[in-house]
Amino acid sequence: MRALLCLLLLLAPASAAAQSLPGPVPHDPPAEPPDAEEAAIPFWGEERGFISGTLDLGFLFLQPRFHAGYGVPHETWLGLEIDPIISGSGLGAYGGLRGAVPWGDLRVGARYRFNWTRSFLEALDGYDHLQLRDRTGPNANYVSLESQLSLDVPVESTAFAAEVTVTYVLPFEEGYYLYEDTLRVITVSPGWVWSVAAGWRFHFGDDDAFSIEPGAEVVHLVDRDDFVLRVGLRAAIRMWPDLSVRMIAMPAVLSPDSLGGAGGHSFLLGIRYRWATDAPRFGPE
Repeated sequence: MRALLCLLLLLAPASAAAQSLPGPVPHDPPAEPPDAEEAAIPFWGEERGFISGTLDLGFLFLQPRFHAGYGVPHETWLGLEIDPIISGSGLGAYGGLRGAVPWGDLRVGARYRFNWTRSFLEALDGYDHLQLRDRTGPNANYVSLESQLSLDVPVESTAFAAEVTVTYVLPFEEGYYLYEDTLRVITVSPGWVWSVAAGWRFHFGDDDAFSIEPGAEVVHLVDRDDFVLRVGLRAAIRMWPDLSVRMIAMPAVLSPDSLGGAGGHSFLLGIRYRWATDAPRFGPE
């Protein structure tokens, strides 16, 4: 009897300790895999009617663009384009039709420019930056008709980029010359100008976020029977699909005129932001 009592006294603490031990730790249920259909949605969404825009902002320049159409914004779409023009020398607007696919786009339209710092110029064989500022002639307000074909063809981790532009300046002040602000050349009013630009873009870094594109541009001043040659490069850093930092340095190396920075793109650095209505995602992926 005494032996049985001793055995019970010895087993009691062990039983209590066993009851106080925590049970097995419950595990969180396994995370559900992401919805494959949601993951497959591209950044700019599916085909739809939309309004979208692009804003280029940098030191002393602001260039917004607005689009309204049907398709995938900034990728494959057809619709209208309206570009307000805001600069230190004047105001204006561009309007026209535009169609885009992933490897290029085509646009046609008209551009109006109202200048408050530039005048129509007397005919000369060549101009310099001081003659460009001559204000003795009529105010250089003009309309130009414009068509442009752009290509961007991927080649493995690089891309071939090209742009062909044809411009006709309408006769506001016949016989005068004027500075065409978009092409950055002096042409005749009325007059034809065409340009061809080409470059090869190299991508590198994580997710090919960095790019550099050496290239050249030839501008034919048809009514002046002369050419402008620009050589330089473009570079970009893609922060997110809708935000990038961009740089262009494309000065004129051959030209009938000596316009300095007004004859090309000496050095422009800015950011580009793109947006669209009903886009499913914004910000980093």
